[in-house]
Parts: sequence; C-alpha cells; structure tokens
Amino acid sequence: MRKIAVLLLFVIVFAECKDPGSGGSGSGGSGGGSASIGDRETVTVGSASFDMIYVQDQDSVTFPVNDDSNSNGMDDATATLTTKFFMSETEVTNAVVAEVYQWAYDHNRFDTTNVSAHNYLSTTTVKHGGQELLDLDYSYCKVNYDGSGHFTADNGYDDHPVVRISWYGAVIFCNWLTEMRDGNAANVVYGGIATNWIHTNTTEDVTKNGYRLPGSYEWEYAARYRSDSINTVSGYSGPWYTRGHSASDATTFHNNNSSGGGEPGKSANNAVGVYSYYWNGSSWTATGVTELATVKTKRANDLGLFDMSGNVREWCFTQSDSYRIYRGGDWNSSAIYLQVGGVYRDHPHLEYYDLGFRLCRTK
Repeated sequence: MRKIAVLLLFVIVFAECKDPGSGGSGSGGSGGGSASIGDRETVTVGSASFDMIYVQDQDSVTFPVNDDSNSNGMDDATATLTTKFFMSETEVTNAVVAEVYQWAYDHNRFDTTNVSAHNYLSTTTVKHGGQELLDLDYSYCKVNYDGSGHFTADNGYDDHPVVRISWYGAVIFCNWLTEMRDGNAANVVYGGIATNWIHTNTTEDVTKNGYRLPGSYEWEYAARYRSDSINTVSGYSGPWYTRGHSASDATTFHNNNSSGGGEPGKSANNAVGVYSYYWNGSSWTATGVTELATVKTKRANDLGLFDMSGNVREWCFTQSDSYRIYRGGDWNSSAIYLQVGGVYRDHPHLEYYDLGFRLCRTK
C-alpha cells in the first residue's frame, strides 16, 4: 500500500505589493485593477502561507524553448503564451498541503470507514477518484494523517517542499484550495474528476482564476525569464531568456568546466540550485547535498521564484501521450537535470521522494 474532531477555519487573504526590484508593466485581468511583473499576493491558509508572483503580463509573448543540450545552446524553437498568470514563489510546502487536505477532511471529501471507497482515507492511504494522492506511509512523505481527523506536517518539515505526491494529488489540491478561497466551486479550474478518475479525462479551464498547475511552457517561460543579458539566448531583450542548457538564472551552462575543477559551472549552479553532482571535467562529483532542502535556500531568479532548478522536480498539467510532464531537476540528481530546457515525463499516479509541484493562477 502506498504511501471529527475540531473544525478549523481557514481564511485566504490576498495583499498585493510591488516588488521594488522588478520591472515591466501590464493590465490586470480577473478581479479588475492593474498589476505589474513582480507584484505579489500573499495567501494565508490556516497557520501556513505562501506568495504568488505576477510573472506574465503580456497579451502574447514568444520565447525560446528546446535546448539542444550542449554548450552551443541553440534554443532555436519557440513557444507563445497568451495567458497572463501568477506563479507561486516556491514549491508547495508540507505545511500548506496539510492545511488544504485538512479542509478537505472537514468538508467531508474523504471516507474513513470503507476501504473500497474511491476517496478512502486512513493513516497510510489517501485517495480521491480511486487514485492515491499522497504516499503517507513512505518515510520521505512529511504530511501525516493521524487516524482521528487531523492532517499535520512533521515537526521541522513545515517549510520543505511536499514530495511523494502524485499528479492527481497536486491537481485535486488546486481545486480544493480554490474552493477554500471562494467558498464555492465556481472558479475551480479542473473538471472531469469522477469516482473512477482517469487523468486523460481531466479538463482544464485556464480562463478561470482558481489555482492550477503550470503548463510546461508556462513553467519554462518563468524559469528562463531574466532582466539582464548574461548567459541568454540571442535575439531577445527586455526580457532576456536564460539559455536552455543552464539552470534558472545561472550565469553559465550547467557543466562549464573551462576553468577546471568544475568551474565556473559549479559555482553558477550552486548559487541557484539544490542538487547532488557537478561535472569536474572528467566525472560527476558529489556536491555534499544529501537531502531535500527548505524552500528559499538558494537565490531566486529575476522573477523572484525560488528553486526553479533543483530541490524537487515539479509536476505540470501538460499531457504527453499517456504521461504527464514534470520539470526542474532535484536534490538527488546531477546538474544535467537543472537545465531549464529539459522536459521529462512520467505516469501521473507515481509518487517520488524528489517530485513535488508549484502553483499558477490566471490573472
């Protein structure tokens, strides 16, 4: 097996403030008013909170994708986005997941009595639509259900990214968080979720302003965006875009050993990413990282987003054949996977010790 009592009141509070270090401008969407790149929404959920950052403010933006994974950094394909959106400053943490799943429990989204129920909940199993959401009985999962009505994050792990969460677990989290915010399901993004939930039947309405997973290209746009011309793809300016063979906001490519001893690639990667192995010129060498880090351990990119490369891989909504896309690299892998041009995929029901997610919301 993979891993009523107190009713808690959860309040979601939004407060926008200008990030003094950000530039750009744009007009607001849902909710009225205007917003600029770098503007923030603080979302408070019970005792936990996180920030959403406005990262895309143009009616249409075209940017480079598809790195050729060598030091030439061809990046000669493009993608175009036409949706303005916010993205969470960090990967979603254990504390936030525990609060949202607690809300689901308090609102009768689980069945704790019938092991065959599509939404069965026990100390080792949490399901919806017949799909496991979190691998509760695995050591790397730091979100717990105690069997008597309480979800919590392990002591000392509140600010670590949630892992051992399936794509299904991330998707339903988005819907539940939206319902918590609004008190109804009017702005829920994802539909097609049945008692026999099949990911290929899941629909997405990005015109609604509920929480959602990023699309693969939305993720790549946010990871590549930068406000200077260092280590960028030629032909773009204001914003510039980090080359695809590099970590998000890194000053050179991931395995640049031109100075020897893994430098300057090692230092560039270390500044922005949590990962386990760097290229020393002849072999992959340990960085000393042996475990998942708290969020905000490394430098944010120019949009103010942390861990776009490294710490945990991140689910995207985007489908690829019978799989779902994930991006970003992780703490237990080499610098190869820090590359912002790297695209990977896996079965949506799988739960890994180095795979989590971050949020988007349409403006």
